[in-house]
Amino acid sequence: MPSQLHEALVDLFRKRPTLAPELLRAVFGTALPKGGRVEVVAANFAEARPPEYSADLVLRVGAGKRRIAVILEVQLDANEETRRAKRSAWPRYTVWQWADARAPTYLVVVTPSRRVQRWASKPIALGHPGFTLVPLVLGPSNAPALVNREEALASPELAVLSAVVHGHGSRAARIGENAVAAALAIEPDRGRLYVDVVLAALKAGARRQVEAIMIQNYEYQSEYAKRYVQQGREEGKAEGKAEGKAEGKAEDILRVLEARGFTVPEAFVSRVLSCRDLATLDTWLVRAATAQSMDAVFE
Repeated sequence: MPSQLHEALVDLFRKRPTLAPELLRAVFGTALPKGGRVEVVAANFAEARPPEYSADLVLRVGAGKRRIAVILEVQLDANEETRRAKRSAWPRYTVWQWADARAPTYLVVVTPSRRVQRWASKPIALGHPGFTLVPLVLGPSNAPALVNREEALASPELAVLSAVVHGHGSRAARIGENAVAAALAIEPDRGRLYVDVVLAALKAGARRQVEAIMIQNYEYQSEYAKRYVQQGREEGKAEGKAEGKAEGKAEDILRVLEARGFTVPEAFVSRVLSCRDLATLDTWLVRAATAQSMDAVFE
C-alpha cells in the first residue's frame, strides 16, 4: 500500500503539472515543446490491467505538432521484490504510453533514497538489439537543492520536493526552512500538507531547527500562518510535558535495576531512554522491581 510520503510526493506533481517537465529540462537537458500545455492523463495502461500496472502519474506536454509524454513514478522502497516488479513494469508503462500518445515518452523516477537512485538508474535491457530503457532518476545526487529563499517562494512544490530529497543532507535545515516558508505563503489546505511533509522528511536535528525557527523568528503576515505557528507552540508545550514524563520514568527504571544489582547492557539503556510510550514505561517499571532477569523486564 502506498505510504503517506509516496502519496504526498505524487500530489506535488499533480498539483503543479509543469513541475515534471521543468525538472526534465533542468536536470536531464530534455528538449520540450515551447509554450506547451501540460495535461494530466489516465495513468493505467490498459483497461484490463490489474491495479499494479498503473503508474503514479502520466503527463502529456504539447504545443502544436510537438508533443511528449512523461511517466512519473515515486519510489521509496528498495527491497528485491520491489526492484524486480518495477524493472518489469517500467518498460511496459513506457512502451504502452509511447504507442498510445504517438510521441517521445520519458520515464522519470523520483526518490529521496540514494540506494533507490542507484538501482533505479540501471539500464533495463529488453533483449532486442538497442532496445534498452534507461530510467531518468531524480534523487539526492541530482535534484535541485533550494537554498535560496526567493527561489523557494517562487516554486513551493519544488521547494517541498527539494526538502524531501535532501532532508538528510548537510543543508537539510536551510532547505527545510525555505520549504516551510514557501508552504506557509500559499493557500492554507495545501500549505499545511506541505509543511507536514517537509517536517516528516527532515532528519531529527534539522527538523528541530526548523521548528524552532518557525516558532521564534518568523513574522508571518497571514492569519493562517500565525494560527499554524501558535498551534505549533501549543503542541510543543504538550509534547514537552509528555517528553519530560517519559524521560523521568525511563530514568526510574534504570535506577531501580541498578539498585537491585543488575548491570544494564547499553542496548537496554538505549531502548529505555528512547521509549516515549508512557504505558510501556509503566509496565517496565513494575517489572524492574520484581523481575529476576533483564530479559523478563523487556519480554
